[in-house]
Parts: sequence; structure tokens; C-alpha cells
Amino acid sequence: MELIKVRGELRFVLVRGKWTQRMVMRYLDDLWHPSDVVRDQWIPNLITNVGRANEASLSVGAGGTAYSHIAVGTTVITPAATDTSLTGELFRKACSTVTVLSSYTQRYVTTFLPGDFNNTVRGFGLFDAAAAGNMGAIVSANVLKDASHSLVAEWRWLVSVS
Repeated sequence: MELIKVRGELRFVLVRGKWTQRMVMRYLDDLWHPSDVVRDQWIPNLITNVGRANEASLSVGAGGTAYSHIAVGTTVITPAATDTSLTGELFRKACSTVTVLSSYTQRYVTTFLPGDFNNTVRGFGLFDAAAAGNMGAIVSANVLKDASHSLVAEWRWLVSVS
């Protein structure tokens, strides 16, 4: 018997200055290697119970919602499958890119610009709404974003069979 499995990871890129959407996508697609990248890190995420239920509903055509926003929080977190919100949520922004990256990979990208917020990000959450809504995945992080930096968040989900 084969089981469908969803796993994912968040990549955050801290850069000096303000990047355009074109710059972000060229960098993420490995077509451009600028010197203003301060930090580039991948972190495995935790798919929440809500996220798993949503993917199951989508796979059988029983509804479900598409993820559309990435939020950042300032509180140190320990992700749990039962999490339904991002503790200490500071800022939430719509994804500039929501697409199927390859046959089995979903991609969500948001860029937090220098003027969006200035704080230490301790967690990221993937949501289906601009406010409240359902959180499909969560990750713990530790990155300082100040007024001279942009923070790119790229979330990938891989649907596989085991």
C-alpha cells in the first residue's frame, strides 16, 4: 500500500536593500548570484494537522483552501502539529508567487521589504488568508531583519508516495 506524504521546508534569504520581484525569482531559480545576500538558509517545516487535513480534502476534491500568505512572528516557538496560529505574529503578507514548481512541488514566495517591519523573526507560518485563517505549516527561525534589509521567504511543499 502506498501512502501519500506531504513534507516541506522554508528558505529565507536576508538581503541588503530592496529587491524587486524579478530579482527575487532570478536568485531563487539560481540564475543570479549577487553580493548583497547576507544569509540564505533552509529550515524543515512542520505540517500542521490543519495542513494535512486540507491537503487530504484537496486531493479528493472535497474542498480545501489554497495557501496565500506568509506570516512572521517574534516569539520563540516550538512548532507542534496542533498549532493553529503563529504565536507572536508580527506581520503577514500575501505571496507574490504561488505555483507548482515541479510535478510534485508547490512553491510560495513572499518578500518582506525594508519598510515592512524591523525585528527578530522567531517563526514563520503559511496561511490561507490575510488575517486569521488556517495555518498549514510552521517553522522556528532566528533572523534579525532591520530597515536596511529585505527578507525573502520561499516555502516549498513536496507531495510524495512512500
